[in-house]
Amino acid sequence: MLNMVMRNSWLAIGASFAAMIGSGMLVRSLPYKRGLGAKQAAWMLHSGVMGALVAPLCLLGGPILVRAA
Repeated sequence: MLNMVMRNSWLAIGASFAAMIGSGMLVRSLPYKRGLGAKQAAWMLHSGVMGALVAPLCLLGGPILVRAA
C-alpha cells in the first residue's frame, strides 16, 4: 500500500477512493443483527481499509499530521 502511495499516481488515488467508498457502502447495505455477523465483519474490513490509507499519510506527512489526528 505504501509503495502505491509513494508512486503519486492517479491510479493510486482512484483505488484509494474506490476502496473507501466501496467498503463504506458494503457496511451500510448490510442489516444489523446482534452478535458477530456479516455487518461486524464488514465494519472491521472498512476500519482496516481506512487504517491502511491513513498510515501512509502519517508516514509522509510527518509529526504534524500525527499530532493533528
